[in-house]
Amino acid sequence: MRQSIKRFFVFLTVFLMTFSTAYAGPVQVANSNPFSDVPDNHWAIQYILDMYNKGIILGSVQGTSRLFKPEEGISKIEVVSLLARVMGSNGNETAVNAAYEKYKSVLDQAKIPSWAAKEVAYAMDRGVVTEDDIKTFIDSKGSQVKLLRHEAAIYIVRAMGLESTAKSLKYPTLSFTDYFSIPDASVPYIKVAVDEGVFNKNGDSRGRFNPLDQIKRAEIAKILSVSYDKINKTSETSPNTTSKDVTIDSVIQSSNVNYLSYKTSDDKTEILNIDSKVTITLDGRTAILSDLKNGMPAKIEVKNNVVTRIEASSPEKKISGTVFSIFYGSDPILTIEDEDGNRVSYHLTGASIKKDGKTATVNDVEPKDTIEAVATGDKILSLEVTSGVRQYEGTMKEVKMVGAKLMLTMDTDDGIKSFEISDDVSIKRNKRSAEWTDLKKGDDLEVTVESELVTVITATSTDRDISGSITEIRISSNPEITITTEDGDMTYALSKGAEIKVDGRTAVDGIYNLRLGYQADASVESDEIVKLIVSSVKEKSLIFGTIKRIDKSSNLISLSVYDETTKKTSDMVILVTVDTKIYDRDGDIVRLRDLDEGDSVTVRVQDEGGILNAIFISVE
Repeated sequence: MRQSIKRFFVFLTVFLMTFSTAYAGPVQVANSNPFSDVPDNHWAIQYILDMYNKGIILGSVQGTSRLFKPEEGISKIEVVSLLARVMGSNGNETAVNAAYEKYKSVLDQAKIPSWAAKEVAYAMDRGVVTEDDIKTFIDSKGSQVKLLRHEAAIYIVRAMGLESTAKSLKYPTLSFTDYFSIPDASVPYIKVAVDEGVFNKNGDSRGRFNPLDQIKRAEIAKILSVSYDKINKTSETSPNTTSKDVTIDSVIQSSNVNYLSYKTSDDKTEILNIDSKVTITLDGRTAILSDLKNGMPAKIEVKNNVVTRIEASSPEKKISGTVFSIFYGSDPILTIEDEDGNRVSYHLTGASIKKDGKTATVNDVEPKDTIEAVATGDKILSLEVTSGVRQYEGTMKEVKMVGAKLMLTMDTDDGIKSFEISDDVSIKRNKRSAEWTDLKKGDDLEVTVESELVTVITATSTDRDISGSITEIRISSNPEITITTEDGDMTYALSKGAEIKVDGRTAVDGIYNLRLGYQADASVESDEIVKLIVSSVKEKSLIFGTIKRIDKSSNLISLSVYDETTKKTSDMVILVTVDTKIYDRDGDIVRLRDLDEGDSVTVRVQDEGGILNAIFISVE
């Protein structure tokens, strides 16, 4: 009987051991839990023990007890140290020591405690935290700063090698009820962490993420356990060759080892050892370390934290000038001359080219073309070409000196354009050689422009004759006359050498012999009057009289008008409107209040249903 009972208990013990091994049930947890402050039924027990068994979480020993303090917050330094262990710092002493030597001065400045310095350096070298991050690990009182939940997401995503994924998210969305309390910079990281199953997508019982809460030690245990395989996969592949696009800061050369200091795409400075057999190219040609300069963009290959290849390019620069010559071979070469006469040659292979705003090829580029280009070293990356010889057609607006330059402005189909006129410009007007002073506003122009200078001007005047009444005379350095014809008012400049005759006689005083209301026959070239034959007989719509009374409140003027036909004087009332122009004896525009009773005036009127509206009033 006793032997049967003994065999039964042996069988039961083996059965239970087999069962517990197969199913990892509570019996195993109870027997392997080293932490006295973590009950076997704690929600995170499996994650805590997983990380303990893997040598990541150690806890702290007080007397004979090992404590984990699952419900307490955990510092940034502690979490980064744990991540470093997950990423293999325990078994990679060489890499840890190299990282520590690289970042020692930074760690000292940030006052990182010695017990954590090497693991923090290792995490920095693996891109989990940055120099700016570690400056926040110790507060002004010297205490370690606790990690917040939204910060934990950033560290974990970086450790998993998914930061580029987070940064690529344009409009990440989360369903947490406290979404708007999440810092904007952390949203994409939390999105990736949730998608990877590191954080619960449903949040807490109220659907919150609680981004600004301190993360608890138990929560970190779960996060590390869940992400362990993903982080280790990243860590296993990281020693393989990787490529980076960087900007070179400097090359530090010594007798034993050389270092490359560079800035990453997010403007962070990093320093790596350079392999003694490193391959270096500059602008596609074999180079040496001393050829590498500050500011050069480069693609580097890194293996086991050592730079094995550097493909550098000269910094991009903008150049401009005139095409001096071009070689159209398999490796086309462009020689550019700048404004000082200096000439530099560049390779054009692979360059994007546009000429006069349109896509072009090397064969479209010609000597004397003007160019603006972006180049690196002796290679042009992009080329904007403007034809060296261009033709324009249009109407002349003006020619005038602007400083020391003689400028031509013309109206073309593409809008108003201005060009500097060359000193040796060839000008013809109406098929005859001419000077620039012979050009008239309104001339039809054909212009040749070479290297932004007008070299040929062919002008044709647009001649016409007009007849009408002089209704405005503007006396200035550029006098103008308005003649009212059946087609309306037409204003033209009066040419400096214009022929003027009044009643068949040459006007001795030129424009000063003209009066409003005179009948005129004008010969116009382009937009200038070159000949003016005038009759002093005034049009019937003009009234000549003397002001008797001015009613400024109603804008009415009473005139005393002498009729030469009847030899009688009569009164006439005219209305001054907002459109009425009033001129004094000098031809300057004045207002109604400037007129006086007794002034002799000439008035052009328009009958509007019995009301005489004044078009203009001129004091004689």
